[in-house]
Amino acid sequence: MRDAAVLRQMRRDFELFNSQMQQLKENDMLLIQSFLLKEKDLTAIADERGIQYESAYQRVRRIKKEIKANVIAFTSVRYSKVQGVKEWPMMQAQCISWTSFVW
Repeated sequence: MRDAAVLRQMRRDFELFNSQMQQLKENDMLLIQSFLLKEKDLTAIADERGIQYESAYQRVRRIKKEIKANVIAFTSVRYSKVQGVKEWPMMQAQCISWTSFVW
C-alpha cells in the first residue's frame, strides 16, 4: 500500500517537473533537456551557441534555479491547501531536498 502511494507521489512530482519544463522558452527547454539527459555537456552547449563555457554554465544554472523556484512555489500552495499551513515547512524541506537530488 505504501509503495503505491510513493509511486503516485513520484508520478505527480514528475508531472509537476515536466509541466514546469514546458513553461520555459523553447531554447531554454531544449538546452536544459540536452544537459539533463547528458546528450551535451557544458562545453558542447557553449560551442553550439557560440558563447563562453562560463556563460553556458550560468545559463544552465539560471534555468535550473527557475524550475526549482516554480516547483517549490507550486508545491507550497498545493501542500498548504491539502495538509495545512503548519506542515508546510516540513514539506518545503522535502521538496528542496528532492530538487537538490535532481540537480
